[in-house]
Amino acid sequence: MSQIKISGLGENYKIIIMTVLLASAIILTYYFHAAVGIGTVFTHLFYIPIILASLWWKKKGVLVAVFLAIMLILSYHFLREDTLALNDYLRSLIFVIIAFIVALLSSQIAKMEKLLRQNGKWLSTTLKSIGDAVIAADMKGHVTFLNPVAENLTGWKHEDAIGKPVNKIFNIINEETGKLAENPVEKVLREGIIVGLANHTALIAKDGTKYSIDDSGAPIIDDKGNIVGVVLVFHDITERKKAEERLQLLSSIAKQTSEGMALMDLDGNLQFVNSAFAEMHGYSPEELLGKNLSIFHTPEQMPSVETANRQIKETGKFKGEIWHVRRDGTVFPSIMNNSLFHDKQGKAVGMIGVVRDITIRKRAEQALLKEKETAQRYFDVAKVIL
Repeated sequence: MSQIKISGLGENYKIIIMTVLLASAIILTYYFHAAVGIGTVFTHLFYIPIILASLWWKKKGVLVAVFLAIMLILSYHFLREDTLALNDYLRSLIFVIIAFIVALLSSQIAKMEKLLRQNGKWLSTTLKSIGDAVIAADMKGHVTFLNPVAENLTGWKHEDAIGKPVNKIFNIINEETGKLAENPVEKVLREGIIVGLANHTALIAKDGTKYSIDDSGAPIIDDKGNIVGVVLVFHDITERKKAEERLQLLSSIAKQTSEGMALMDLDGNLQFVNSAFAEMHGYSPEELLGKNLSIFHTPEQMPSVETANRQIKETGKFKGEIWHVRRDGTVFPSIMNNSLFHDKQGKAVGMIGVVRDITIRKRAEQALLKEKETAQRYFDVAKVIL
């Protein structure tokens, strides 16, 4: 409501000012034409209301120029009968032409201002809506803008951060050493290039909370190619780093375990194998990525493999004895413990296989069985003799 009142009051002031100027023009016209008898100098003052009206009311403001032009011509006919009218006609025409030109320029300026306001509003809304944190700084390294995400991460409100040194708001350290990291704003201003943060960079918020972040800084360049500021774009990668560390730990465990481990898609194409799995089959891990499981089985072994795969897809798991073939063509028995691998939505996207070579166990079992058979024969012979 206050905005409407102020706007209305401003318009009223314009009308009052214009009324005073037009009244002054009428009085001056009468005085100089009727009393003094000249009309060359004072009409220059008419350009004041003409230009103001055109600036304020655009094309409608041309009516003020038309009014003054008509008044000047009528003044010639009624107050200055001994003076030639040619100059007054020309002057009147110039009033209208100037008013029209100013009105056009004013309209174009107003359109550009409106477009700039819309673009500024759109840009501001975009920066406030994006998921990344954004901080802008001027050439002195003082903060000029923070979006809501940057407010949440730094702990500083927009109005409190404006004008403060960016180092105070964007306080970053090296996570491993705890020492202050070089602020990218200073590097961008110094070198005029896009820069990124070093690895292991953490942001210390106003309340002392530490966030692992990924960041880039870029110069803000005007239409003349001059650097006028810096924009920082960064985001919190704390959870991603924790997930990466957990994944790295699991990968390390998988690589170092003595059990063969493999991750494959539902068609049996290998996505990951550990060293034990690769060595078990006579390969290196790098050689097996993308290969199909069929290379580990002879045609005679495939029926049992296909049966196992059907069981995995139907029940989600399989445990049993499967024979494999090595790179050199030799075969070996294994115990396989396989299960389906699901994504976050619970959809089956692959299979996880754990393989144990049971060649030694099989030999031991065969030797034990052979010894048992031999003992049984001895026992049978002794029984006959006795």
